Amino acid sequence: MKQQVIRIHWWEVEENYVDFNDYLEKLQYNPEKENRIKWWMTLKGDLWDSFEVFWPEMPNKRYANYNHWKIMFEKVIPYLNDDCILIWHSLWWAFILKYLNENNFSKKIKKIFLISSAIEDIPWDLIWTFNFDINLKKFKKYEDKTVLFHSIDDDVVPFSHFEKLSKSLTNSEQIILNWRKHFTESTFPELIEYINKIK
Repeated sequence: MKQQVIRIHWWEVEENYVDFNDYLEKLQYNPEKENRIKWWMTLKGDLWDSFEVFWPEMPNKRYANYNHWKIMFEKVIPYLNDDCILIWHSLWWAFILKYLNENNFSKKIKKIFLISSAIEDIPWDLIWTFNFDINLKKFKKYEDKTVLFHSIDDDVVPFSHFEKLSKSLTNSEQIILNWRKHFTESTFPELIEYINKIK
């Protein structure tokens, strides 16, 4: 049986439909950016020999709601085995921190990767319904299974977010890079290498 890797689709969230309308008005369309291949698009191909990759899509990615996501995520859980690996990037990693901090997860987790994690509102996104207690009391049991990735030159989520989160998760493994910005390149060799070492 292959080990499982779960990665949820990326999303943006706005506080209300007025803000969301304003967001859309200001959003600039860039076909080059839209068509660019990112590392999560090739994750399944990079790991297919040894891992079963889940890539569930959550509803309303442009106007996300924690309760809606919780309903959909819990539909995925019955298909997961023990020792699954969770990978979360940017703002939407807040969902899994909030979920694991407030709920009992029925599966054993092997590793949790939090990449470029936003712990509070940033100019492009609002955490909104995904707000969580930074003390992370229930999440502490996963602390030694958690790997934090952040790049010092991140141009979306400031490095200060990583510093705050790392103080809450002092027993997590913390990997700091200084040239990867917001990890939106077509490859993420450091992550693939790390996952391939997990047995």
